[in-house]
Amino acid sequence: MLFTRSKPLAKPRHSGGIDLLKITAVFLILFFHVGFEVRPAAISEGNRLFMAFSGSFGIYAVDVFFVIAAYFLIESGFRKDRFLSYLFVVLFFIVYQSLLFGVDHAHELNQTGFEIFGEWLLRSFIYGALLTNIFWFASVFLFLNVFFPFVVKQLDAKLPDRALPLFLAHVLIFLAVFNFINTRTNLEEPIFFFGVYLLVYTLKRLHFAPKAYFTLPGFFLLYAAVALSRFFQPGLPPALRTLLDFTTGNISTNSSTMLLLALLAFYGVKDLPLPPLPAISYLNQGSFAVYLIHANPLFSLMTHLYNRAFPVLFHFDPLTVGLEGRFIPIVLALAGFVYVFGTLVGLLLAKIYPYLKRQASPDYRPA
Repeated sequence: MLFTRSKPLAKPRHSGGIDLLKITAVFLILFFHVGFEVRPAAISEGNRLFMAFSGSFGIYAVDVFFVIAAYFLIESGFRKDRFLSYLFVVLFFIVYQSLLFGVDHAHELNQTGFEIFGEWLLRSFIYGALLTNIFWFASVFLFLNVFFPFVVKQLDAKLPDRALPLFLAHVLIFLAVFNFINTRTNLEEPIFFFGVYLLVYTLKRLHFAPKAYFTLPGFFLLYAAVALSRFFQPGLPPALRTLLDFTTGNISTNSSTMLLLALLAFYGVKDLPLPPLPAISYLNQGSFAVYLIHANPLFSLMTHLYNRAFPVLFHFDPLTVGLEGRFIPIVLALAGFVYVFGTLVGLLLAKIYPYLKRQASPDYRPA
């Protein structure tokens, strides 16, 4: 363990309202992501309004996350080791993804030297990546806190690592079907991530996977080497250039997802070489949930229902965020629909949530 366990500084306290708060924050985060799915060709005055509106909700959701995190530190009995572990992971991924962002964008901005790399890294770390990575951390933490206990319960598994392989399989199948129905393409990413998981799991079974390569620092160094190889990409064979483009094209998401899948395939949840975080947040490293949120399946369902309910007012396309007609009333109507829909689902989940409280509690640890 990275930190030794210390005695609680406060007695545990419980409140039912925090469950609904967590669920609401997840819907706000989903709504936030929609504002950044606007494609350049679809930008219009209405889209800018929509982006600003959804973005403001997302910012509030991040604030809510920190309130939730502080609440759980108090509710579970404030422990120094839990707080330091939480802080360690946040800081590690700020630095980790900042480096990857810097390498990726430095290659695109200037292929000749590292001066622009250092300048961009410093600027992005101070002004952009710091807040961005904390937001990703908040998104993943909230998403898993709300939804993973339901998967564990559904699969009737007492330990999260028993449910995880089936959970990943269900998610990959869902994403493949969802992407095919909506775009007839984009099947390569779910297949690629599933292949990473199977490859590492097979290596583990065949005893061909050196353990040192699948620690957090080890995998970071391996992927950093892949990212740096983009500087030498022009001299590589076409097939290898294509592979590097895909692997590092969206470096913040793909690298984190591969890191998570490799760690899970090799160790399982309970043996991950990570700080002693709550069992639910063992999965927030990276993470696969970022890809889930990015796909916005819940919002697509909302927009489908909205288009069926109000076909005359306007038609909303979740792929281009295209708005037609009067912009401000449309944005307000859509926001109201999302809020009502999210509240109803949230209330329903809050009714079920207490039965799963044990799996989701901060004190729960795999045996």
